[in-house]
Amino acid sequence: MPQTGWNAAAAERGLVTFVHADARGVDGLAEAAAHALIDASVVLAGDEIDDSLLRLVPAHARIVQLGRPGGRPAAPRSFINRLMLIAATEGERVVHLLTGSDGQQQLREAMPALRAAGVAIRIIELPTLADEVSGVARADALRAGRDAAAQQVLG
Repeated sequence: MPQTGWNAAAAERGLVTFVHADARGVDGLAEAAAHALIDASVVLAGDEIDDSLLRLVPAHARIVQLGRPGGRPAAPRSFINRLMLIAATEGERVVHLLTGSDGQQQLREAMPALRAAGVAIRIIELPTLADEVSGVARADALRAGRDAAAQQVLG
């Protein structure tokens, strides 16, 4: 299966992409984050992650739910960090969906071990309002270009 949107050379030492997500689900996702989910082979997600994001994950990928089923405690961070490290060093394309300030702490705790193991790390932030406006303008420009091309073909 071809990989897009990530550095294929990173597969030799592993790749973990941290994606900041919010309650807007797919609507609030950066384009690079959507591509990371589409290319993922392992996705780590808590209960607070919107289902619309998980629908981007390919059928062959593993989704690891890190939530609190039945009121049980969440998976310890040390377990989550070890899971990411093992999966990445085995050549998996790992995406960890993060939310809120807890996500920032998870990121800070995971990075040293991943770096020490030579795992490539990508961090994709939530798009800002400027990014969203730029995206709308880009979509409008693409739509206008497509319409102009169709007009030329149809005469």
